[in-house]
Amino acid sequence: VSTQSTGPRHTQRKMTSHHHNNHHVPLSGNRLLRLLVGAAGLVALITVYASIRGPDCSSGTTDAYSPDLRRDQLHYLDKHFPEDFGDRLHADEQLLQMLRVADTSPFGVPPRRRVFLDVGAHVGAFSFAVFENWGLQDERDHDLRLAAAGERAPMEAKDSDADDGGEPIVHAFEISETRVSTLRRLSEHVPDGSLVVHHTAVADVSADVRVVNESPSGPTLGRGEAVDKVPCVTIDDFIATEAIERVTVARVHANGYEAPIVRGMFGSLRSGVVEQIIFDYSHKWQAEYTGRADDESLRALTDELSAIDFDCYMIAKHRLIKLNDDYWDDRFELYQKFKYIAVDIWCIAEKNSARRRVLDFYNAAYELDDPFDRK
Repeated sequence: VSTQSTGPRHTQRKMTSHHHNNHHVPLSGNRLLRLLVGAAGLVALITVYASIRGPDCSSGTTDAYSPDLRRDQLHYLDKHFPEDFGDRLHADEQLLQMLRVADTSPFGVPPRRRVFLDVGAHVGAFSFAVFENWGLQDERDHDLRLAAAGERAPMEAKDSDADDGGEPIVHAFEISETRVSTLRRLSEHVPDGSLVVHHTAVADVSADVRVVNESPSGPTLGRGEAVDKVPCVTIDDFIATEAIERVTVARVHANGYEAPIVRGMFGSLRSGVVEQIIFDYSHKWQAEYTGRADDESLRALTDELSAIDFDCYMIAKHRLIKLNDDYWDDRFELYQKFKYIAVDIWCIAEKNSARRRVLDFYNAAYELDDPFDRK
């Protein structure tokens, strides 16, 4: 109640509540048209921007540092991990196919017989991927089919395979007796001497024996119940003993021991004898799995490889993510965030001509834009 005085007269007014009805005014035709035109303009601007910038996984390639590429890589990782990193077998096979196409001898240089190392060969998936990509079985089978059709005489065996480079040689290392037996049976299905199986452990120090333990994931040099002893060698010592002049690719999959094995081939990497490596990076790099004093670090290993002029890339479904130097981000140390992870890392010497070709192949295969190199 409020009382207002108006001169001599006093009037008492009782304030009452009033209900106000809200009335919705329909949009006029002109106003609705303006809203539609504005929305269409916004979509057009976004489309133009996207076409200029390229897809969100635009490129994993550049020779000079680009903050745009670094930002783009992290966006891709945040958006597509782990689904674009799960099928590692397919990603490795895809990379091997591109490496095979890129692996051509310079004009006038005779082809050489390729040598590969498969450390932690398991049942030979990588070894046979090598034979599928570098082997001559397709040529032989084609000749046999033509001969069967009466169009050509069967291909005669050659006394020497120096003219065509010959079948590749794969040295497969495995610490499980069961898997070694499997690999030796498989070696009977490839030309003699093409798949050489070694019941040997590989690490960063050569030793007479290493204890093999049994863990839930299989035989390992890490924690577990001791079940066997095997000789142990570094890749540097093995290459020197076997007098190997060149290794096209060394593949390392060793249940958390990848970093020590890679360090055991640094002499061969530095000298150029080992041209490329592909190794597994996973949660098993942590001390609780390896039994070593400290966790292994992807950053530490890529820094060491960068110091000897090797570029390293994380292999994803649709791109390669560069890890070296200014491209590094702590999010790449994946086991700090994810309890169980496994991805593959490809490293190649900066001066290796195949590096540029493979990066270009990735762009072409996925129709990716590469604005950084064009700058």
